Amino acid sequence: MPLVGEDSVHPTHLLAAALLAASASAAAEEEAARDYAEALTATSAPDRMAEGWTSAADGSTAHTYLRHRTYVARAWADGGRPLADETAEPVPDGVRVCRDAPPADGNRCADLTGLAYEDGLVSDFRVDGLDPGPYLVEGGTDPASSAGTQATLLTAYRSVTGPVLVVVLGISTKESVDLDLSGAVYRNPGDDEVRARAAGGERELDAGDDTQAALYFRDVDLGGEVTLTGCLEECSAFVDLTVPVP
Repeated sequence: MPLVGEDSVHPTHLLAAALLAASASAAAEEEAARDYAEALTATSAPDRMAEGWTSAADGSTAHTYLRHRTYVARAWADGGRPLADETAEPVPDGVRVCRDAPPADGNRCADLTGLAYEDGLVSDFRVDGLDPGPYLVEGGTDPASSAGTQATLLTAYRSVTGPVLVVVLGISTKESVDLDLSGAVYRNPGDDEVRARAAGGERELDAGDDTQAALYFRDVDLGGEVTLTGCLEECSAFVDLTVPVP
């Protein structure tokens, strides 16, 4: 029993406060999920996708997944072939995201379910029931340099539902360069080499320019390396870049 004059809180008030907090948390999570889905499907507008990064917890699978998808969209936009927006519709415990004509990837739709949250932000989910986390890579390697051109690994994702690995490189150059994106080669951990099935990005860069390049490789695994070549203006020098993909 509280002493006379001692402040006390009725159990009903405690319950009401707990329900209010739970309600506020649920509302925040619902808003984050909505913002995340909207950003994920805005593939014609990479800047809009990047705005959605704040709906995902830093360092989480959801954050890396959205960054990767944003970089891919940016690469195609840089190359003058922006992607069409995707669509989203509710499914039990999540959302179904569909693309009209995904480049180099036959998987038109994927169900993102089992959303988890961290401090009200999206942190994790499953893609068609599978965890994409182990198949996502974000940076982590030193840049490769050749003839004044530099390439850095931004992200890579080996689809959990298909046989395609998409590697996104950030590329900058001090000299005008013509990049052979379509001729990029991926060396598998087992030493076999696979040529890019498709590539998005700016191929002809002026001095001081930069771009993002999305390179698609079929039937390969993480843990290999990408080799990208090119030629400076009038082929005064050759560019030969090799970037590890952990």
